[in-house]
Amino acid sequence: MPRWFYAMLRCGRTRSGVPLLVHWSVPAIALFLLGVEVRHIVQAAVAIVSYLAMLFIHESGHQFVAQRRGCRVYAIEIYPIHALCRHEAPGSAYDCALIAWGGVVAQVIVAAPIVVGLKLFGYTPFGTLNIVFAILGFFSPMIALFNLLPIAPLDGKIAWTLVPLAWARLRHRNTKRPRTALEAFDDALKNARRGR
Repeated sequence: MPRWFYAMLRCGRTRSGVPLLVHWSVPAIALFLLGVEVRHIVQAAVAIVSYLAMLFIHESGHQFVAQRRGCRVYAIEIYPIHALCRHEAPGSAYDCALIAWGGVVAQVIVAAPIVVGLKLFGYTPFGTLNIVFAILGFFSPMIALFNLLPIAPLDGKIAWTLVPLAWARLRHRNTKRPRTALEAFDDALKNARRGR
């Protein structure tokens, strides 16, 4: 493939300074879709921006968790049907699984209040705003669930390893019961005798 095929456009930075890169095909496809839907251009533009926002929210979730687990994040890359959060390799399989869950959790955090609000109050009289609610409130969690399928390259392949890893951590933590005061006193006596 020629070099231009892989070209990325720098669109800014996240609040934590991570570069936001967009593949050249994203604006090209967006312009094509806007041309096809020229009679409904505002609704089409809102739908495209909402979809891209959904991808950004997902990758921001990965970024947030990766940074909290001590991983350096190099960039968030947006492509036409998916996105990537480029970060250094986590220090453990547990951290890797947590990072994989970050994207899905971010989508749910955004979708939950939208869904609750729509269930309580219904849709608004503004069609373009309803498009945003439909994509970020209902479509986004469906994509998140699909992404949790335990198949590579989906996040679910790594995310579900968190269950046995967390169980093993919990069992290991429970085997280390705290010492009683009598046991601590007995250990102190033994150490004092060794010191003679």
